[in-house]
Amino acid sequence: MEHHPRGNGKFGFTVRELCSTMRISAASLTEARKNPGHLSVNKVVALAEAMEENPLQVLADLMTEAASKQRRKRKKRVTQP
Repeated sequence: MEHHPRGNGKFGFTVRELCSTMRISAASLTEARKNPGHLSVNKVVALAEAMEENPLQVLADLMTEAASKQRRKRKKRVTQP
């Protein structure tokens, strides 16, 4: 989302734009960045519309990101003494 190309030639979205589009607070947006798997389908669809992307692709990207974060956490726990 931070580097996503936009129709007006700019890249990324501001926190205000994302919060307004997804109808969530800044705190909820921060939590969603930590754990995107907790976003509702309505929030994902709103995000996809803002990004001008297919909602299923955005959902798949979010799930992939969440899975990779979870793997990194697990790996970090295993390697720490």
